[in-house]
Amino acid sequence: MALVQIEGVYMNANVKTSTFDGKEKTSIMIDVYQPESTSNDRAIQIKADDLSLINTFQKEYAMGSIFKCSATVNAYKNNAYYKLVALKK
Repeated sequence: MALVQIEGVYMNANVKTSTFDGKEKTSIMIDVYQPESTSNDRAIQIKADDLSLINTFQKEYAMGSIFKCSATVNAYKNNAYYKLVALKK
Protein backbone atom coordinates (compact mmCIF):
# COMPACT_ATOMS: atom_id res chain seq x y z
CA MET A 1 0.00 0.00 0.00
CA ALA A 2 1.22 3.43 -0.89
CA LEU A 3 1.31 6.22 1.68
CA VAL A 4 -0.10 9.53 0.42
CA GLN A 5 -0.53 13.03 1.83
CA ILE A 6 -4.05 14.38 1.29
CA GLU A 7 -5.04 18.02 1.49
CA GLY A 8 -8.45 19.42 0.72
CA VAL A 9 -11.64 20.91 2.07
CA TYR A 10 -13.47 19.00 4.81
CA MET A 11 -17.08 18.32 3.89
CA ASN A 12 -18.42 15.82 6.45
CA ALA A 13 -17.74 12.66 8.47
CA ASN A 14 -20.27 9.88 9.01
CA VAL A 15 -20.27 6.61 10.93
CA LYS A 16 -20.91 3.67 8.60
CA THR A 17 -21.67 0.07 9.55
CA SER A 18 -21.13 -2.69 7.02
CA THR A 19 -21.62 -6.44 7.14
CA PHE A 20 -19.39 -8.91 5.31
CA ASP A 21 -19.41 -12.66 5.75
CA GLY A 22 -21.66 -12.34 8.79
CA LYS A 23 -19.31 -9.93 10.58
CA GLU A 24 -20.36 -6.37 11.32
CA LYS A 25 -17.75 -3.62 11.12
CA THR A 26 -18.15 0.07 11.95
CA SER A 27 -15.94 2.83 10.58
CA ILE A 28 -15.94 6.55 9.84
CA MET A 29 -16.17 7.81 6.27
CA ILE A 30 -14.64 11.27 5.78
CA ASP A 31 -15.66 13.31 2.73
CA VAL A 32 -12.98 15.63 1.34
CA TYR A 33 -13.19 17.93 -1.67
CA GLN A 34 -10.00 18.81 -3.58
CA PRO A 35 -10.62 22.00 -5.61
CA GLU A 36 -7.11 22.04 -7.13
CA SER A 37 -7.42 18.49 -8.50
CA THR A 38 -7.27 18.07 -12.28
CA SER A 39 -9.56 15.02 -12.04
CA ASN A 40 -13.21 15.25 -13.05
CA ASP A 41 -14.22 13.78 -9.69
CA ARG A 42 -12.68 16.05 -7.06
CA ALA A 43 -14.38 14.47 -4.04
CA ILE A 44 -12.77 11.56 -2.21
CA GLN A 45 -13.73 9.45 0.80
CA ILE A 46 -11.26 8.40 3.46
CA LYS A 47 -12.03 5.52 5.80
CA ALA A 48 -11.02 5.65 9.47
CA ASP A 49 -11.34 2.65 11.80
CA ASP A 50 -10.83 4.65 15.02
CA LEU A 51 -14.38 5.52 16.05
CA SER A 52 -13.20 7.97 18.71
CA LEU A 53 -12.17 10.33 15.88
CA ILE A 54 -15.83 11.23 15.29
CA ASN A 55 -15.61 13.50 18.35
CA THR A 56 -12.55 15.22 16.84
CA PHE A 57 -14.39 15.85 13.58
CA GLN A 58 -17.46 17.23 15.37
CA LYS A 59 -15.43 19.59 17.59
CA GLU A 60 -12.47 20.67 15.44
CA TYR A 61 -13.72 20.58 11.86
CA ALA A 62 -16.53 22.47 10.17
CA MET A 63 -17.71 22.15 6.59
CA GLY A 64 -15.27 24.12 4.44
CA SER A 65 -12.29 23.95 6.80
CA ILE A 66 -8.88 22.82 5.58
CA PHE A 67 -8.25 19.09 6.02
CA LYS A 68 -4.81 17.42 5.90
CA CYS A 69 -3.91 13.80 6.60
CA SER A 70 -1.69 10.86 5.76
CA ALA A 71 -3.46 7.86 4.31
CA THR A 72 -2.76 4.58 2.60
CA VAL A 73 -4.27 4.02 -0.83
CA ASN A 74 -5.35 0.86 -2.62
CA ALA A 75 -6.93 0.61 -6.04
CA TYR A 76 -9.44 -1.92 -7.33
CA LYS A 77 -11.34 -1.80 -10.62
CA ASN A 78 -10.32 1.82 -11.35
CA ASN A 79 -11.42 3.04 -7.91
CA ALA A 80 -9.05 4.34 -5.22
CA TYR A 81 -9.70 3.46 -1.58
CA TYR A 82 -8.09 5.62 1.12
CA LYS A 83 -7.53 4.62 4.75
CA LEU A 84 -6.58 7.22 7.36
CA VAL A 85 -3.17 6.85 9.01
CA ALA A 86 -2.84 10.20 10.80
CA LEU A 87 -4.44 13.64 10.91
CA LYS A 88 -2.16 16.62 10.24
CA LYS A 89 -2.54 20.17 11.51
